[in-house]
Amino acid sequence: MAYFTRLGLLLVAPLCYCTTGYAQSSPDTWLEAECTVLVGSEYVPRRDYTASNKRYVTPRRKEDGTPIPPTEDFLRYSVYLDELPDSSASLAVYGRLRTILSATDFLRVRINSRAWTTFAGSLAVADTFAWYAAPVRLTGLEQGFNILDVALPQPGTQLDNIFTTITDRVPTGLGGPPANCDASELNLPPVAIARAEPGRWHGTADGAARR
Repeated sequence: MAYFTRLGLLLVAPLCYCTTGYAQSSPDTWLEAECTVLVGSEYVPRRDYTASNKRYVTPRRKEDGTPIPPTEDFLRYSVYLDELPDSSASLAVYGRLRTILSATDFLRVRINSRAWTTFAGSLAVADTFAWYAAPVRLTGLEQGFNILDVALPQPGTQLDNIFTTITDRVPTGLGGPPANCDASELNLPPVAIARAEPGRWHGTADGAARR
């Protein structure tokens, strides 16, 4: 299993009215976490005015308020590459994240049903989202549609959006226009969310990706 640094029947239910069958010019793809299909049942979208589309995705909570960590549940996206420079092309993956509980295994990704790759390291409790990058790039890409699966293994992890690229581009700020949300899902009215464990943010002030 590769590790990331900081920076049967499947029940399929939609998180929003959208599909993974979109196309976007390569080499870059921006993905809103909440605009996808849910494999399993352990994720829910939440609203927050600091998120890029005023929403993020987090593991579902029980009635008593405790989170339920996902098992075989994950979020599924399409990454469209209209051309690959060569057969050795690889995909860099970034997640814009924060957490209300300290996490060390806070995000997992895989491409085209290959082995899972883990974002491991330290995700400290924070009030703001920030970009985190993989130290390795995903291989096994295909020209055209590629399936990207994303899982949040630890309770308290909040995923705002995802950036993938076959270049060396690094995301900053809120990111770019998403490829997987239609116009009716963008620019929703802001809704503030109170969080129980405010924490000090460690990192740069501009929200750039950390490695």
